[in-house]
Amino acid sequence: MNGLSKYICPVGKYAFHRTQVENVESIKKHGVQHERAIKDDTLAIQNALVHFGYEDRFPFDRSTVTYCYIDGEYVRDLHADPFGALSREEVTVVVAVDEIPAPMYLADMSAITTLIKLHSVGSHRAPYYQSPEDVVRQYRESIIQVESAADIRSDQVEGKHTELVVNGEIPTSAIVDVLPA
Repeated sequence: MNGLSKYICPVGKYAFHRTQVENVESIKKHGVQHERAIKDDTLAIQNALVHFGYEDRFPFDRSTVTYCYIDGEYVRDLHADPFGALSREEVTVVVAVDEIPAPMYLADMSAITTLIKLHSVGSHRAPYYQSPEDVVRQYRESIIQVESAADIRSDQVEGKHTELVVNGEIPTSAIVDVLPA
């Protein structure tokens, strides 16, 4: 998708939030609001954490944050792949990171994916064994507070599934573009 290419560099200047087409009008009027409705992936994460005995002891409440990709090339690939993860009912909201007043963090979401797998298939049947304690420790250690786009470096993105976690709402002034899938 050519429209996305102009937002890829420099890394960290823009973040990319995926959402349903039906949310576009509200986003244009009110910005990106907390994702108060419990989504399947958020519920899966909460269930896994509770199952393994962890309360939500992170610098943010995982059920009321907005997740944004920071790897524009990854999002561009999602747009380009006709069999990819983006459906025709989804859009990508391009956000200027320096315009977000809410607290922000970087977090390695691959650790959380591993925790969900450990929970769903059982650690004894997981393709590679990692203890839940190791995975939660890895996730906690990956969380870095971000004050501005300058805090996001390409080495924090490349080869990882790092996402920007916004602990608050993203105002309309931070919305740069909305791109269809």
